Amino acid sequence: MTDTGEALGPWKRRHQRRKVEALIKVRNIDGKVYGCRNRDISSGGIFVVASPRVMTLTVGSTISMNIKFGTNPTAFRAEGRVARMTRENSVEAKMFKPGYGIEFTRVDAAGKKLFSMLLK
Repeated sequence: MTDTGEALGPWKRRHQRRKVEALIKVRNIDGKVYGCRNRDISSGGIFVVASPRVMTLTVGSTISMNIKFGTNPTAFRAEGRVARMTRENSVEAKMFKPGYGIEFTRVDAAGKKLFSMLLK
């Protein structure tokens, strides 16, 4: 079976996801900053909830993020690649909210420490 880059079912995930609330500031390659929340997070990436009409990111593009978990005052920095987008009229968006799946490419030391505590 060939990897098509499409969303994998929960039984095929590389990293276990958790529903840990976070506030995220996303900075795209042009320097534009967007504020959003997440749907879930893992040590491998995060799904940010946002309307693709408002937060215009391109699949494959590189972004930077500041992420603050709601239960912890410490924010951390991460860089990532937009791995996928859920359109507002998709089947997935009808079950959940639309947004972007972002794969982490770099997470700072504070983020790695928070992951070890929150994503056990």
